[in-house]
Amino acid sequence: MKPLIFIAAAPRRGDEIKFWFDFSPFRSHIATNEIDVPVEDLYDYTVGLSMSGDEPNSVDPITLLAFTNPNNRFSWSVDAFDENDELLTRSNGYRLGNDTIGHLPFFYLKTRTLTKADQLLLDKKFTEAFKAYKTNPEDKHSQRIIKRLEELDE
Repeated sequence: MKPLIFIAAAPRRGDEIKFWFDFSPFRSHIATNEIDVPVEDLYDYTVGLSMSGDEPNSVDPITLLAFTNPNNRFSWSVDAFDENDELLTRSNGYRLGNDTIGHLPFFYLKTRTLTKADQLLLDKKFTEAFKAYKTNPEDKHSQRIIKRLEELDE
C-alpha cells in the first residue's frame, strides 16, 4: 500500500470558515502506517495562493503564511493505493461546510508566534512587511516569506 497525504487549510475569519486546497500530495509512497513530519517541512511547504485580482497585493496573506501562521486551522486526508497504483481507500469524502463539518481531523501548528512582519503581512501592508522581513535576513522564516513575496512579482 502506498498512501498519499493531502493537507488543506481552513482558516477562521470570525465565525466563517474559509477553505483553500492544495491538491498536490504533501507526502507520497509512504511504506508504513505511520509518519513523522518535521514541523519545518510543513513550514516550507507552499500552498496555492488565493487572490482577489491580478495584482500582487490582491493575494490573501493567509495563503502566503500558510502553515507558519499559528492561527490557521488545517485538515488532512490520506489516499491509499495498492502496488498497482489502484486506489484502495481514502479518508476524505466529508462535506466541508460550516453546517456539515462534523469531527474532521483538524490541527493547528502552534510551535511559533506571529512576528511583527507577519502581522504587517496579515494587514496587507506588503511593502512594510517585506522591509520588516528583510531586517532579519538570517531568520529561516523571514527568508521563506521573502521568497514567497518576491515570487509574487515574477
